[in-house]
Amino acid sequence: MAINLEFGAVTDDVFGLPPRPKKAEINRGDLARQAGIDPNFELSPVKTKPSHSDMALQTLKFPDELDRIMGKIVADAKLAEQEMGISTLFLSFGFLEWYESGASDKKAFAPLLLLPVTVDVKKQYGKNTYSLSASEGTAESNLGLQKLLETNAAFHRKLPTFENGDEESVGSIEGYFDGVREAIAGLGRWQIHRWMVLGHFAFGRFAVYADLSPDNWAVDPVDHPLVGSILRGSDATAGTGDARRIVALPVRRFFAIWMTSFRHRSSDSTT
Repeated sequence: MAINLEFGAVTDDVFGLPPRPKKAEINRGDLARQAGIDPNFELSPVKTKPSHSDMALQTLKFPDELDRIMGKIVADAKLAEQEMGISTLFLSFGFLEWYESGASDKKAFAPLLLLPVTVDVKKQYGKNTYSLSASEGTAESNLGLQKLLETNAAFHRKLPTFENGDEESVGSIEGYFDGVREAIAGLGRWQIHRWMVLGHFAFGRFAVYADLSPDNWAVDPVDHPLVGSILRGSDATAGTGDARRIVALPVRRFFAIWMTSFRHRSSDSTT
């Protein structure tokens, strides 16, 4: 069949093909299933096909969308490191669905394990490709969530500790999930979602909390002149020159209270 190309581009109807659907009209779930991809965000606990152990992460984003999202993630990661000196980019494993009370219908979601990561960008054939790599050896448990459940009178639950030592002693993600299930037993609608989410989490205060552990100091941090002056304050009494302490608050308890204000309520996460 001869085609005259002088009058413009060849359209699908020339070959008897149906019109190309618009992006908004495409059912991404159906398209993923046709490609052999399970679109369920709840990840399986066992590997059922070779793609579950390869080096590629699958998403339900079209290439232009994924490039835009990843570009924003990379830019925000660089900005956080420039402004705060720490990375806010984590790959989270598992989310806890929890409720502030038995009468509340508002779902809240908190990540369970967090692995600090970096994203490298390379150009291949004119397109950006993104590579994800861990910036720490192992993941860590969500310290803010642990303190919230321990100190809130409505819960009083203690989450398990995730072992993050050397490779031989590092904890199992599945084992940690089992421990969390035991810890939240009897809390009704609370449950674990097997989501893996790449995103920015404002956990910079956790680094401060960890640094203030008395184990890291020759003397208790509250006795350090600089830290003590910030937390206690001083007031020079007129006429005497004497300084008296205004506030006395245990340093670690101060930061524990500060961190338990953390809430992660995003139910529309990108995996």
